[in-house]
Amino acid sequence: MGHKLRTNPRLSQRPFPHGDDLPGRVVVITGAATTLGSNVAREFAKAGASIVLAERQDDSLEFLANECDRLGGRALVVPTDLASELEMEALSRQAIAIFGWIDVWVNDGSVDVAGTFGDVPLAEQVRILQTDLLGTVFGSYFAYRQFLRQGSGTLINIAADLGAVAVPRHAATAAAVHGIAGLTASLRQEVLQNPAVRDRIRICLVRSRTDSADAVGAVLGLAVDPGRWRDAVRSASQAPRTAGPPPDIGRAPPARSG
Repeated sequence: MGHKLRTNPRLSQRPFPHGDDLPGRVVVITGAATTLGSNVAREFAKAGASIVLAERQDDSLEFLANECDRLGGRALVVPTDLASELEMEALSRQAIAIFGWIDVWVNDGSVDVAGTFGDVPLAEQVRILQTDLLGTVFGSYFAYRQFLRQGSGTLINIAADLGAVAVPRHAATAAAVHGIAGLTASLRQEVLQNPAVRDRIRICLVRSRTDSADAVGAVLGLAVDPGRWRDAVRSASQAPRTAGPPPDIGRAPPARSG
């Protein structure tokens, strides 16, 4: 039987972020080398946050970290294989060891290969599921356990918009995206059933296209004011769809200017 993590009965006195209260907050971003991940990192840096950039060994992350520092944030690069449970756990431990806390965890690992199901090599499809789905499961698991220890935190899982409805030639990605949506919805319900943290731990899903500016704004909005942005996302998801995400999950509302 595994160790059961109990919610800390004494919630931390560190206040939950509201409004534009991001300076000094600690944000972990997996898949930080993606277009969306790097844009999210830059926006958090502009707000004065401390950012942990996680991705497979990639020289571009060092350039991104330097850019985040120039923009006003503090950036730490942690080379991480998102498909590895051990490396994702090490990422969480390193973030805590250096910053002592995690306020926001963003999962944005994304791999996609277009092609018919029978033509795409099985190894490529397994790689998609390992990076996109298992990477999100691992990140959510270690983030959630840390949030329970702290008594607060915001988890934001990003899923490709193409998986909101089934589309041809992206079978593995669609499977991963549906899995991410189900994981996020289930975890949200678990939090809502826990009176000790239901108002302090936020579980969110943002559906995004690769270069979506709306998604960047949604991630920042969820990080500073989860309740209001979750309501906006819910409203957006009420538009007629062939198939779609569970309630409270949908396409991101437009980003705010300024």
